[in-house]
Amino acid sequence: MNFTKPLKDKLNNQLEDQLYWQLKNQLSNQLSNQLDTQLSNQLYWQLRTQLVWQLNDQLYNEIYIGHTPVTKINKTTPVNCANVWNIDTGAAFLGPLSILDVETKEYWQSDPLPLLYPDEKGRN
Repeated sequence: MNFTKPLKDKLNNQLEDQLYWQLKNQLSNQLSNQLDTQLSNQLYWQLRTQLVWQLNDQLYNEIYIGHTPVTKINKTTPVNCANVWNIDTGAAFLGPLSILDVETKEYWQSDPLPLLYPDEKGRN
């Protein structure tokens, strides 16, 4: 048989529903409730993750973040991973202040905090 895609999808969904209900009917009420909760949670996180990635793909080419210094991963310059740029180089602690040109990805840094303010201890 040659099915159209919507019909195939409908049949697949019906088969999945049928298998789910067969499995559910074989379990006790207690296990059934646990399964509902587990499947609901699992489905929620799968859909949420998929939606977030779709939004990122559609809305943003890149994301720029700060607040958690890259010094926590032993870096001293802005870091790019999966088009998420972390430009916090720890100026509130002992690192340099950094700025990034988002068009060219060129960055500039100040001297580290102790060189600029020798008596300042930062947030350490």
